[in-house]
Amino acid sequence: MEKIHQGIAKRLEQEGLDYAAKPGGIYNTRQAQELAKWIDLRYPQHDARKIFYRAFLVENLNLGQTELLLDYVATQGLPRFEAAEVLQKKKMKEAVDQDWGRAMSMGVRSIPSFLANQTLMVGAQSEEKMLEFYRYASNRPS
Repeated sequence: MEKIHQGIAKRLEQEGLDYAAKPGGIYNTRQAQELAKWIDLRYPQHDARKIFYRAFLVENLNLGQTELLLDYVATQGLPRFEAAEVLQKKKMKEAVDQDWGRAMSMGVRSIPSFLANQTLMVGAQSEEKMLEFYRYASNRPS
């Protein structure tokens, strides 16, 4: 696991991305996904992907802890009370269930996964591998 972590850290550093995650931090991120969907729909001026990327991979926050998650969202300028209501009332559950269903129907079983022209690639990849993947997918008949 440590070797995988080091490889990810190296790739992200090469891309100029902040990264400080500690190996072994695997959490239930369902609530974070529901909040991301809420942010995308209600507050599109905020970038939910960046918010949760930073929380998890830079600040090493356990996105499975509800109170911590709500506090973090509030530090990003979003209303904590509204975020809490989204989770309590499961306002984004159906939308996230649909996202999961769509992903599963396309063969996505882990993250990151990349889909182009009905071609799926799974796992963090180097720039070279990503270019190879997109070249292959773009030359494949649809």
